[in-house]
Amino acid sequence: MRARATLATAVSEPVRVRSLRARVGAHAGKVSRWGLLLTAVALFIALLATGLSAYLAVEGSMVPLVRLLARELVASARHSLHAAGVVTPEAVQDMLGELGSEGVRYVAVIGPDGAPIVSAGTPAVTSWSPADAGPGPQLELGPGARARVTGPFVGAGRGAGWRARTGAPPDAPLPWEALSDARIVIEFEPSAVQHLSAHVLATLVIGACTALVLFAATVVFWRLSLRAERTAAQLERDRQLKTLGQMSAVLGHELRNPLAGLKGHAQLILRKLPEGDAARNAAEIIVREAVRLEQLANQVLEFARTGEVRPRSEDPLLIARGAAEALDCQRVRVESRPEVLPPWSLDRPRMEQVLTNLLRNAVQASPESDPVELATYLEGEDTLVFEVRDRGEGLAPGDEESIFQPFVTNRPKGSGLGLTLARQIVEGHGGRIEARNRQGGGAVFRVSIPREQG
Repeated sequence: MRARATLATAVSEPVRVRSLRARVGAHAGKVSRWGLLLTAVALFIALLATGLSAYLAVEGSMVPLVRLLARELVASARHSLHAAGVVTPEAVQDMLGELGSEGVRYVAVIGPDGAPIVSAGTPAVTSWSPADAGPGPQLELGPGARARVTGPFVGAGRGAGWRARTGAPPDAPLPWEALSDARIVIEFEPSAVQHLSAHVLATLVIGACTALVLFAATVVFWRLSLRAERTAAQLERDRQLKTLGQMSAVLGHELRNPLAGLKGHAQLILRKLPEGDAARNAAEIIVREAVRLEQLANQVLEFARTGEVRPRSEDPLLIARGAAEALDCQRVRVESRPEVLPPWSLDRPRMEQVLTNLLRNAVQASPESDPVELATYLEGEDTLVFEVRDRGEGLAPGDEESIFQPFVTNRPKGSGLGLTLARQIVEGHGGRIEARNRQGGGAVFRVSIPREQG
């Protein structure tokens, strides 16, 4: 027993150190990936928020900008018509040509009765909605990108300005005196404001697309990093198993012959000693410990010899029942969903070995009054699942992965090779074996085998 403990300790300490390093490296990789993802999310939100705030700011200032442009257009129209001295169709047409580059499409001088005195351009046939009710020219908005502004033909101070330019006396009549009650109507398309809005919208779209591309690239790199980490962990585990397998083969062979001689001589001595002899108890202890060491050596050799599996079409439920019968324990309950499962590509002896080992561990971990369950079912159409459930103390935090490492065990009489062999066999089928705590107490060991792709 001391020899087995020494062997397990000597081999498991480096394995535990490597396992701890692997867990630390995996944790660091996980933190790095989450940091990258959170950074990408922050940049995504920042780009989107910046573009959206700029767009909303421009959209919110659209009406004030259009109102400012409308007042400038009314002032320019007054100045142009007043400078002409006489309001004629030619003068209005010339003014329309001057203001056409600013988006003006229709200009009219409207009399007090609402009829146009003179006009140029084509008015829009549409309905208008007031944009404001303040003093000054009244702005109205139509559908699409059309606006209309109405203001007095003669603004405040226009007479004084005309007299100052022409040197006319203060009592001289104004050339447009007859139009003092008239109004100017201008319909225009605020192209500058539209260009600004379109530019901001384009900036928002480009920012959103850039943010989406950045986020998608981050997700891709996340997946690649996770895949690379899993590949590296698998390669490291394979390297460890190969090294341990080579060492175990040498160690198992070196132990097996001396143990066989030790056990044989101890059994011969035991036969010659009479009942009640004090030396007989010592011989019995030697035989018992030699048998335990021989079993350990056999397990070590089995670990070293575990090679490729040879799957054939088998009934999964028969394999589950065979494992339960091999354990010969009335506490094991086998269930299947559905009751009849399709044939699956499995190496029956190896898979029974896996399930028997899991059931034995579950029986040892559970109280004697509690049953152990072996469930067999399909997950989707392409995955066969075996689940062994116990009612023991469950798994300590962090043991969900480390218990599959060679020579790592929490049982005083365990070799720490059973679950390692189980993982090798399951992975030889292209599947996975996982351990987790069970809700309500206990542990669950889950073996999933994918359907063989033809």
